[in-house]
Amino acid sequence: MSPSAMRARAGVSRVSLCRNEIVDGLYEQDDLFEWDALGVRRVMDDPALRGIPIKDTAFQEWRARRARGEVVYSLTRDLPPDQRKWFEMQEVMSAVRVPIMVDGRWWGTVGFDHTTEERVWQHHEIDALRAAAGLIGLAIQRDRAELDRRRMAWTGCCSTPSARCRRGSPSTIATGGSSSAIRPLPISTACAPRT
Repeated sequence: MSPSAMRARAGVSRVSLCRNEIVDGLYEQDDLFEWDALGVRRVMDDPALRGIPIKDTAFQEWRARRARGEVVYSLTRDLPPDQRKWFEMQEVMSAVRVPIMVDGRWWGTVGFDHTTEERVWQHHEIDALRAAAGLIGLAIQRDRAELDRRRMAWTGCCSTPSARCRRGSPSTIATGGSSSAIRPLPISTACAPRT
């Protein structure tokens, strides 16, 4: 299911996808994507929301809970003042943050915001959102495994003198056999199995 379809089915105003990063020992959230309902203000690229210190200090408990795999949700009006201020700046009336786990670790978060009503989330809805985040996590895990497989195929096949590559040198393999070609070939088609 696409994120925009997920937004529509969840009946929310906004869905966001964020990845965790540790930079100089500090947690940072890399905003990857945002899908908004028609007429809903886009917040991901809003310069007015950059560098706001309350976000970093106010949500430590939410981060700790998501790192343990817990879903966090609330009505904005029920939040402490610093958290409430952050959500009000985004016009959010209720929010859910669902952790994305990859290989048993907290990779990132998918967020669901309501900007038009205060929505009290039911347990079965939270379970469905958790399942959707689980599918995202599995897709990321699968992509990592495929990338590792391709790296191993490249390393095991084309980087040794005894390897027989069908298309020539590694530089021509990357370009599909021609220096003017710009489309890369999949590693599996460029390398012959070792005999």
